[in-house]
Amino acid sequence: MSEEEHITSAFNNISLEDLQRMQRILIALCDPLMDYDQAAAECGKSKEALCVKIHRSRIQPTRSRKMIRWSDVQRIKNKEV
Repeated sequence: MSEEEHITSAFNNISLEDLQRMQRILIALCDPLMDYDQAAAECGKSKEALCVKIHRSRIQPTRSRKMIRWSDVQRIKNKEV
């Protein structure tokens, strides 16, 4: 079996659950979470001003409402929201 066939065979045997788990891992790696203190420092705003900006821009907070995605912080920082 060639290397390409071996890789194709391995991917064909991955379950949907495993693919979803890998997707969550990749999202976490590519778009990590920051706490509001880190995010405020990154944006050069106070924590309170950041919270107002998040609320007004309709950015979806995490379930715990204590963290924000890095990509959303960058959007706030670059004044895209």
